[in-house]
Amino acid sequence: IIEDGLARVRAKLEYAPVAHEFIDADTFTMSEFRRVYEVVWGVDLLPSNFRRKVQSVPGLIELTGERRRTEADGGRTSDLYKAGETKDIFPPLRQP
Repeated sequence: IIEDGLARVRAKLEYAPVAHEFIDADTFTMSEFRRVYEVVWGVDLLPSNFRRKVQSVPGLIELTGERRRTEADGGRTSDLYKAGETKDIFPPLRQP
């Protein structure tokens, strides 16, 4: 049952905007968002490629205009995002 559930979540991350549901905050950095995909898919993703792909999906995430300093980002300040209004990810974010 657990393996089937994980396989479903892995597949759903490709085409449905559900990754932000795994983050325990209304706003998040791009690194936090990418980390959801890395943990669920079990792979390391190139930050620049991930950012490009995510930003190519209209309405997937939106800039809040705020910034936050985080340890996960090496102590740098990072832009904060929030979930967008889209219901489908197109083009899909494919697992490597």
